Amino acid sequence: MGWDGESPIVVYDWDSLAIRTEPTIVGAAATVFASTTGRTVAASVSDTATFLDSYQRRREPFPAEDMKAAWAAGLWTLLYNAKKETAGGGGGYLKHLEAELEQRMRLAGL
Repeated sequence: MGWDGESPIVVYDWDSLAIRTEPTIVGAAATVFASTTGRTVAASVSDTATFLDSYQRRREPFPAEDMKAAWAAGLWTLLYNAKKETAGGGGGYLKHLEAELEQRMRLAGL
């Protein structure tokens, strides 16, 4: 946090600061774009695939290893949010992962 005397003036979110490759940024976005407050925690596998396919139609397709990285980044995001859920923050990620974990792991090459 940055301070002006005893008052905070800015908050730096260093946990979110990262340098990521294009496929991992797109993969994370493809997984969370459908999130809504209280209703949907993440895109389905099918919706994630549609997002990734649509993105690649606007540029050259990702090589196979980059597609695995994209799926892995989305999976990491869901796992991170599920971890927060177990600590009392948010909800629905564990149920979402229960239905899709194996398929997302396979797509990520894990």
